[in-house]
Amino acid sequence: MVKGLEGKTYEERLKSLGGLVISGIVCPETEPHRNVKRRKHGHRQKRDETRSEIPANLDHTLADTSKPTIVLNPETNEEVLLECINTESSHSCFFKDESVEIYKNLNTPAFATGRLILKPFKEKGHQFVHMDTIAFHVIHGKIIVTLHKTSYYLTTGDYFYVPAGNGYNIRNLLNEESVLLFTQLKKDRPKARSMLLETSSP
Repeated sequence: MVKGLEGKTYEERLKSLGGLVISGIVCPETEPHRNVKRRKHGHRQKRDETRSEIPANLDHTLADTSKPTIVLNPETNEEVLLECINTESSHSCFFKDESVEIYKNLNTPAFATGRLILKPFKEKGHQFVHMDTIAFHVIHGKIIVTLHKTSYYLTTGDYFYVPAGNGYNIRNLLNEESVLLFTQLKKDRPKARSMLLETSSP
């Protein structure tokens, strides 16, 4: 219930005035607008809240995020354990050099997802995508993306993807890091080549 004037709920006020009451619909209280402080490089500062400060009344039993998740295998209809959760505290750096850092936060046989960080004024370098499709979201930055032979200027909030069988490159235009999220959709591969191709990255 939302409290109204004189400590009564809106439902109680409407009833006393003979108005129509629709049960179960409650307008959320609006919070005053707050400024979000930004760190250097334009990234939001982390809130003071941590994972240990979980709200009290969630009405859910919470599992340990560091443990595998029990899910249903649709082929066998049996429960199996899969690593479906990866928190911000458990970064897994897949590749790092003076130009780029690549983090694959979830990596399965079907897909991988993570973050690509381009250093100031650096270029990722041309890469050919053999069988996979890779989709990108520019979280922060100004970049030049070249897909096959065509180049585009993209900024924060833009998306692009690289179809299988094509090459691409990304160049950072800023004197600060540009950050992109990616999802790599992996095509089924013959077993012999899968180990070799697993080392490929966005």
